[in-house]
Amino acid sequence: MIIYYYFTIVFIIGFFLIFVLKNYINIRNRLIIFEKNNASFYNEKLTIMENIEDGVIIVDAFEKITYINSRGYSFLGKNGNFLLGKPLLDKSIEHQGDLWKYGRELLIEALSTKEKAYNFIKLDNDIKVHLSLIAIPTHDNNGAILFIHDKSDKQKIIDTGKDYIANASHELRTPITIIRGFAETLRDIEEVSEVMYNSILEKIIRNCERMENLVKNLLTLTDLEHWTNVKMGECDLITIIEHACMQVINVYPKIQIEQFNNEDCILIYGNHDLLELAFINILNNGVKYSSSLAEIKVVVTAQQHDVKIDISDKGVGIPSSDLNRIFDRFYTVDKTHSRKLGGAGLGLSIVKTIINNHFGKIYASCNRDRGATFTIILPRL
Repeated sequence: MIIYYYFTIVFIIGFFLIFVLKNYINIRNRLIIFEKNNASFYNEKLTIMENIEDGVIIVDAFEKITYINSRGYSFLGKNGNFLLGKPLLDKSIEHQGDLWKYGRELLIEALSTKEKAYNFIKLDNDIKVHLSLIAIPTHDNNGAILFIHDKSDKQKIIDTGKDYIANASHELRTPITIIRGFAETLRDIEEVSEVMYNSILEKIIRNCERMENLVKNLLTLTDLEHWTNVKMGECDLITIIEHACMQVINVYPKIQIEQFNNEDCILIYGNHDLLELAFINILNNGVKYSSSLAEIKVVVTAQQHDVKIDISDKGVGIPSSDLNRIFDRFYTVDKTHSRKLGGAGLGLSIVKTIINNHFGKIYASCNRDRGATFTIILPRL
């Protein structure tokens, strides 16, 4: 009987120990899985934080800076090294630039109010930088996160649009004012001599043509920005350049254009008409800015993977300070000279847009003697 009770007690204790051990193993396995999942989740969050375009700065409930991502360091520059691990109100980091000044204010506001705080700042460095700052308290109110978003590109588009409208309005206003003035002259003067009448009529027609060219170029630029409808195919670059040269010579029969090619046929992928328009614009530019009869040289050099086109003239040239801006819309080196010729500073902008959309590059340089050279590089088919 005693032995029976003994075995019963041993069996119960053994069963209990097995149950406890089994539960212990299950709990331990769950903890291991939880830790792995937690570590994996943390690594995923860290990966996201390190690869987003926004700068991120995190502070804890005690206003201590606990984390700055790579983008945050790039925004803060060398100042970022002094911030990590320090309290927001630490005197040693009070003066670390305007970005940190506004960012710290937002973090303190978010921590105290437990609500989002916003700001939009502009940093006037060598390049103007527009930043959007958002400070958000964490869901458990144990800290706050500052997001730094660069809106410079968007702001540049907005500013470009404003300049585009302002310049277009200015360019249109001038010929309209001239046309109106001469029209009122014809209305107010009872007797107009034939010479004066023809002179006024000529000026009105010339300014109408100027407005027509401006509107046509503006529409061309708009079409080029919606490149999806442009048909592309195999083109012979030599033929395109020859056609462009002939078009310009037909308008200006007395000018001289020399063309040199190291291959008779160079195939590229593009749109024949638009490439021809680009070369015509450059050639016209060389003609307009030549003090005497234009002398233009076109050198086409086929290379292994691309083709280089150098278009040189012996005109008035381009000041080195203007070389980086001559492809901007409405930009002209000599505004008075351009207006006399009916130009509004859109021709080279059209050229650059066409070349860029053909995966090419274009730049200008000053010649040693006189004149300028436009160099275009396009990929071969």
